[in-house]
Amino acid sequence: MSGHVLGIDTGGTKTMAAVADQTGRILAVGTGGPGNPDGVGLAKAQAGYDQAIREALAGAGGAVPDAVFVGSGGVVTEDGRDQVRRLLEPSLGPAARAALVDHDCRVALAGGLAGRPGIVLIAGTGTSCFGRLTQGREWLASGWGSLFGDEGSAHWLALEGVRAVLWAEDGRGPRTALREALLPALGISHPLQILDGTGEGRWDRTAIAALAPLVVAAAEAEDAVAAGLVDQAGEHLAADIGAVARALELGQAPGGFEVALVGGLLRAAAIRQALTAAVARDFPRARLVQPQLAPVAGAVLLALAQLAGCEPDQLPAGAIGHLEASSRTFGLHP
Repeated sequence: MSGHVLGIDTGGTKTMAAVADQTGRILAVGTGGPGNPDGVGLAKAQAGYDQAIREALAGAGGAVPDAVFVGSGGVVTEDGRDQVRRLLEPSLGPAARAALVDHDCRVALAGGLAGRPGIVLIAGTGTSCFGRLTQGREWLASGWGSLFGDEGSAHWLALEGVRAVLWAEDGRGPRTALREALLPALGISHPLQILDGTGEGRWDRTAIAALAPLVVAAAEAEDAVAAGLVDQAGEHLAADIGAVARALELGQAPGGFEVALVGGLLRAAAIRQALTAAVARDFPRARLVQPQLAPVAGAVLLALAQLAGCEPDQLPAGAIGHLEASSRTFGLHP
């Protein structure tokens, strides 16, 4: 046995892989393209895995890992897990068949709370919420995608901002400074032009989500419509946490429970304030915390637990310390 483990975190933007020794010290990191086949197709997803894994293994001297954990966006069924294992085979060979695969929330939680039980809330382009207890009980909420869900996400916030501009144009809603903020960012000068851009397919999910900071900025500048949308986003995200907390019966947990906040939208002070107020009202025992480790380090942590045959929170404290220190060395910021 090599005593090495491999952790992988992949989604719609990039794939990251990290090799660590059995003490938790990260030895090498690799980066590749997106690894979610639902978004980019099987060929590109496999290329993303290959690039990240081969780079990480080469940097660690080429040792075959004894345990592998993969967190992949959108993987929630056994068929999805098997598909990921097949994508790993060109770079991992037989080791791919023994890889543990789960959704990306699992590694975000493991990293966010350094293996401790609790909840992770992810709010970026999309949103999802996941909680897990030491007894193996877990619950996943939200994450239904931009077509059917993702309320409170950057995509949702920006889309609602554009809708508010259109409502104001119709006279169905109040005037808002979002008109001056969003129309130039969309490359148009009048709301009627939005129909042309929509027909041309000019704005995809990522392009719309990129407008969310403009809505937040308008809210911070005291535009009432934008401020209302930020408050609604906070309520939606708090509802995600509430669904998981109720399912896991965390409301009366002695000492409360932790919620790690992961994702670009949650870096906005106005969003955090709205979320904090909504959570404090309904779950005063909840403690919203910044993530301790990056998701890829969370995948390493879960691989270490697999190798040791224990729960993540039963790993030696030294392993967590090594993970934190070596994560900083490689610039793996949570």
